[in-house]
Amino acid sequence: MQRISNCYWCSAMLMVLFLGFWSVSLLAQQQLVVTIEPLSSSNKLLHFVKAETLRTNMKFREAIGEYRQVILPGEVCGKEAEAHYDIGICYTWLGKKDSAEVIFQQVIKTYPDNMEVVAFSRYGLSWVDVQRGKFQPAIDRLQQLLDQNFYADKEFCARAQFEIGRIYLVFLHQPDQAEQAFRKVLANYPDAEVANHPFLAKMKGN
Repeated sequence: MQRISNCYWCSAMLMVLFLGFWSVSLLAQQQLVVTIEPLSSSNKLLHFVKAETLRTNMKFREAIGEYRQVILPGEVCGKEAEAHYDIGICYTWLGKKDSAEVIFQQVIKTYPDNMEVVAFSRYGLSWVDVQRGKFQPAIDRLQQLLDQNFYADKEFCARAQFEIGRIYLVFLHQPDQAEQAFRKVLANYPDAEVANHPFLAKMKGN
């Protein structure tokens, strides 16, 4: 009687193990398919507006998450290039130099026909240079932008010329070279907003 009970018990255990193995096999064969609907242009614009607000409030990590929604595949909203560039700006503010450089390079390669966003990304790479203590390469990068007349916007060019002077003055402690750069701002872009900067105020009229 004991032997029969043991046989039944062993048979039951084998059946449980078999059924369990069969169930696991079935589960392993099943595939989970998740369909993600592409974002509409209106949704992308909402993410962009939210990202801009977060960046203005210096919540850069949160802003990056919102900007990334804008550059996802889906309907075009017209803000993709700007959002991609702004991700690089946020990384710059966070001091994440490598990430910022990667993003700016991505923007340059992804939107080669958008002269504005490419110019500002090249400008952004000069900020990365400065953060790394590579002051002369930063100046060279900005000077190349100006020499090539790559993006002939007055305010942009004035800011690039001013930045050259600022690097000479603040980081390289070369006031003579800084003054030369600042005077070029006043000579070439006298009506630009940056021409009213305190660094240039004492030079006006001289």
